[in-house]
Amino acid sequence: MERYCAHISGPLLDRIDLHVETPRVAREDLGPDAPQDGETSEQVAMRVAVAREYQLARSKKPNARLGTREINRFCKPDMKGQELLEQPRNSSASRPGPITGY
Repeated sequence: MERYCAHISGPLLDRIDLHVETPRVAREDLGPDAPQDGETSEQVAMRVAVAREYQLARSKKPNARLGTREINRFCKPDMKGQELLEQPRNSSASRPGPITGY
């Protein structure tokens, strides 16, 4: 990883806000016979379609087209969502620095 990053120019790296190292995935976990623990593409597509229908019914446009006032009106997080949003502020993840591990 360090060798790869050495090939990327400093000015380009300065424009990247988040650097995350991920572990290598075993080849057998990528094939068609790999365990299917998550949702299928069809299930995800259905969830996206339902969410889009909800957005259009609520505000007559998708979330991506909402203005600031509409976001404040329609997109307020509930208590659990607010706690999730506060988590990074209250953890070491909010402090800048290199991400290490694996």
